[in-house]
Parts: sequence; C-alpha cells; structure tokens
Amino acid sequence: MRYQDTPTFVLAAFLGISLCLRSVRGAELSVGSLTLAPGASAQVSVGGGISGEATFGVSILVELVPRPGNTGLVQFTSSPPVDIDQSGDPWPGAGTFTAFDTSKTGSLTLNGSIDDDGVFVPQPVTFAGALSSFPVMASPDANGIWDILLSTSAGDSSWEGLGTTLIPGTICVRPGDPAVNLAFLTSTGILEIGDTLVVRFMASSATCDDHPVGSIEAIILWDPAVLALQAKIDDGPIVWPGSGFPNDSALDGLNAPYTGLPANDGDAWYVAQAGSSEGISVPTDGLHVTTFEFQAVGGTAETALVIAPSEGSFTVTRVLGAGPLAGQIITGSLDSTTIVIQPAIPALGDLGVVTLSLGMGAAGAAILRRRRHIPPNR
Repeated sequence: MRYQDTPTFVLAAFLGISLCLRSVRGAELSVGSLTLAPGASAQVSVGGGISGEATFGVSILVELVPRPGNTGLVQFTSSPPVDIDQSGDPWPGAGTFTAFDTSKTGSLTLNGSIDDDGVFVPQPVTFAGALSSFPVMASPDANGIWDILLSTSAGDSSWEGLGTTLIPGTICVRPGDPAVNLAFLTSTGILEIGDTLVVRFMASSATCDDHPVGSIEAIILWDPAVLALQAKIDDGPIVWPGSGFPNDSALDGLNAPYTGLPANDGDAWYVAQAGSSEGISVPTDGLHVTTFEFQAVGGTAETALVIAPSEGSFTVTRVLGAGPLAGQIITGSLDSTTIVIQPAIPALGDLGVVTLSLGMGAAGAAILRRRRHIPPNR
C-alpha cells in the first residue's frame, strides 16, 4: 500500500460481487477515463461483466500512476471507506460496505473496503455494468496524465477464483487553450562520424483533447559542418496528403534549390498538409508526422537539432487548426535535441592489430565492423 504523501497512491477495495463479458464466457473489469481541471474532483468508476461463471466476489484494486513529466498530484480523497460508492451489485441486497485494512497498518483512512455477499459459496453469476466509484482530486498545480491501473504490488484485481481481463484508464489534467506541441524523437548517446541519425518529427496535443490540424509548418536548423540532411521518409501511421519541403523562393528561400531535398546549408522549412477542412487529429499521446535522416559528417562535443520559431524575414513555425479550430494558430511548445558526434573508432583490422593481451595469456581476435544505423528511442 502506498500512501498519500507519495506521487503514486494505491486505493484497494474488495467487493464480493460479480460480472458479464460482451456475450463471451469470462470476466472483465474496466475503469473509466477522466478529464479534470486543476483543483477539481471527480469519481473514478469501475465496471465490467461476468457471464454465468461461478464466483463469490471480486477484488478491485485501483492505483494512480503519474507519467514522467507530470507536475502536482492526483490522488484519492482522504477517507475512501466513507467515500466509495457501490454502483451495482450482482447479489442485490446481500452486501454491505465495511472498512478493510489492506496495508495492515491499523489505519483505515488510506485503504479500501469489502462488500461481503454473505455466503462465500461460489455460484454462477451473470452481471454487466458499473460496480463502484472512487473519488479523486487534482491539486491546483496538477498538469499531466495519470494512468489508472486495476492492479498493484499487493495483488491483482479479479473476480474471485477467475482469470479476469483488466482494462486500464487515464486521468488527464491539462490547463490552457488548445495547442499542439512539436518535438524531435531521436536516438540518444554518442554518434560516430558516418553514422545515420533517424529523427522522428512528432506532434502532440498540449491539452486533454485531440486537436484537428490543417497544417504543420516547421523550421529545422542544424550545423551543416557536423550533420547533413539525407532524406525525408513518410513512415508515420497517417499519410499526410502534403508532406515535404515546398518551394519557398517567395519567402526566405530556406529550401533552395527547390528540387525535393534542401541543400545542406543548415536550415529547412518542412510543411505537412492535411488536405481537408476536417484536418488530421493530433492526440495527447503524440502523432508521428514524418521521419528525417541525417548523416554525421563531422565531430563535435555537442550539436543541436532545433525547431525554430522563425527564420529570415517571413518564415515561421506554426500549427494551423482545422474543423472547429479552423483559422486558429494553435502552436504549442517547440522542443529541440542535442547530439554528440565523435570520430569513428577504426576496427582493429584497420590498425593491423588482431592480437589482444589478456592477463596471463593472449587471444587472437578478428573483428568485423559495420556502419551503424541509429534508430530513435521507442
């Protein structure tokens, strides 16, 4: 059992009830997703179904897990045994809520409850719908996504004695107006001269809602002495009708010589167009727009790959909304990345050395070295 003064807090409830699974024999528990404003409260609802299976109850353990980068807190209210509501009961009138000390600390305020069916004899049960709800509250400074999991280190949520499909949910707390963030997702670590760097260009909603986007225009800056733009690969999950480096000779000419791929002069203007008034939906979890490939051509202790807000006299980075956001500029944050490039380390065969001295003996070694292709982190 984790406590309320930690970023992750577990609330456990043991409910002697049962459920029905979409006309398939088996059991399922699921938790509903929520959107909260900072400082607001709401109920996490747990439901599910069981179809004619013999069981005497169900254990529901609910855990809130913050994702990296979250700020503030989302946590259960301080008295779950009092605040938990029973929404549905497969054994009508058979159970009552009582406090249950799941953490064995002697305190009931941070634990769940047990709903006893009064018999504890397994019997076939058919049920579908909501089972219970748990109150949660976001702190005034909360911002991010919390996963709602139906399991903890103390055990698994399940219908008693049955394997149960568990479906998690999320709580999203994001203040502010509609906006779409742009970022690079690249491999990390040290490159060598000659390596290929794969860079995924990502867009993500800065709020709890998906946002329809009509176009994304991004200025990309790099040091041409150490990185050379080699390719654009449209390998994302959605095909943008327009994706490339347009002829911008009427603006600042960042894409010269306008033959498909800009010259390796350290700047480029990339444009993705949805091609319809409805736009392409950009979710909170992020959308892979396209991929750029660079080759490391020079050594450096650190170099930056930048999404710049503007360049020259006319060119800007911006995200244009579509659908209900048509005509609005919804550009959010612009993230950059840094890379270290070191000289390639020659293979031992290139040095004419194939014998290594190892302690009291020696070993002959033939080493095959291939040029590395550095993929982005997943």
